[in-house]
Amino acid sequence: MILVGFGHSQVLQYFTHGTNATPYFWIATRGSQTNKNNPNSKKPDLTYWPTQLARVQYSSGTTLEYTQATRLISLRYASNQGTSIGNVLRVEAALSSDKSKLLIMTINTDNPRKASLTEYNNKELNNALDQVAGTSSPTLGCDSKAVKDASTGKGLKPGFSSKSIFSLSYYGSIQGTELADNDAIYLSASNTERDGIALSKVAWGTKEPVHKKVDNSNWVSGQTEDEAIQLSGDNVLIGITMYPGVSVENRIYRFPKSAFN
Repeated sequence: MILVGFGHSQVLQYFTHGTNATPYFWIATRGSQTNKNNPNSKKPDLTYWPTQLARVQYSSGTTLEYTQATRLISLRYASNQGTSIGNVLRVEAALSSDKSKLLIMTINTDNPRKASLTEYNNKELNNALDQVAGTSSPTLGCDSKAVKDASTGKGLKPGFSSKSIFSLSYYGSIQGTELADNDAIYLSASNTERDGIALSKVAWGTKEPVHKKVDNSNWVSGQTEDEAIQLSGDNVLIGITMYPGVSVENRIYRFPKSAFN
């Protein structure tokens, strides 16, 4: 399956929905060069960062344009009140381990980067998307009543904002986001020189992360970068990309959650 126009997405969250347990993925989409003219960058950032969130059903051998995807738009309004966070830099998202809650993190273009973090009832959000799926305009705005209603209710924490979201990560970058069933947020990050990897855990609504630098004898300094992060039982899994010469090798490593206690 080929996805077109989705951009540099770091979101790939699997779940099932509906009476037939239809399998879907949450994937960030609509890539845009939102950081190209950043005056604080040493060189232009030509990355196409995702600014919307799509619900995608895998179909082998097909091509899906982002405009065809059933998706959430107007992510600047992704909050309990539906208020705007400003111009969107990029979007991150993560499902809780039990798939009941979806975290949407919208990062804006302010300096320092501000972010809104909101939990949604995953079932209710998908029920709302069912109403637009398959139509000529399969989109649902985050300022709509249906989306705002899905952000409140039993089991959901009130949304909060961070005035400097990247300061919650050890290396000042976010290369993976995960949500625990107890609402703790995990972030993965790499040093810009590819010689350091760290995981950070943030209790919901707080500004005091717990950082853990991680290492492995197989990792080569200057050639190792972490990407995805996922919770599995008592472990934190991270995807590792290695750059030996011109080849690229990917591996998965695990670390105990107890390291953050």
